[in-house]
Amino acid sequence: VNPYTVAVNEIPAYAADPIFQSMVPDWLAMLGNYGPVFQKISALLAGASGGSPVVGLILFKLLSAVCLLLCRTQLGTIAARLGTPMREVDRWFLLNPLVLYCFLTAAHNDTLLMLAVLLGITHILQRHYWSAGCWVGVSISLKTIGVFLLPVLFVYLIIDRPLRDALIAAGKGAAGLS
Repeated sequence: VNPYTVAVNEIPAYAADPIFQSMVPDWLAMLGNYGPVFQKISALLAGASGGSPVVGLILFKLLSAVCLLLCRTQLGTIAARLGTPMREVDRWFLLNPLVLYCFLTAAHNDTLLMLAVLLGITHILQRHYWSAGCWVGVSISLKTIGVFLLPVLFVYLIIDRPLRDALIAAGKGAAGLS
């Protein structure tokens, strides 16, 4: 089933499937609005759950927890580069009740997006522009909001290098998106 052309409520016998019984009714009528990478990850986790909503929830929460810890690692790399102590990262990110609620309790999928964005920023700071462009591409393919990192990448390229080199590097980064 293609989530971009078929809504959940158009799938025969969807109402009998326990995985859909806790969904917000309006979402059942919506087409997929997440990127193809997230759709594939969701399909893998749903398949691994064996159709059990409880197992599915546990799998999504585990993924979210792993991504949260990887985000902390990336934030630590960025903070070290900017001269910020790691305890500040822990205080403002890892021990933030809002972050913990959204990403552990609610198991929101933005941890994947945030991880891709942070990897992109880390690679920008390390002047690995091609791989930064690739991570920006991954973030966009998880959720389209990742597109807002493109101007950051481009501005950093212009500030950090002469314009000619920046344009060449931006082209390489854009090639990573395809």
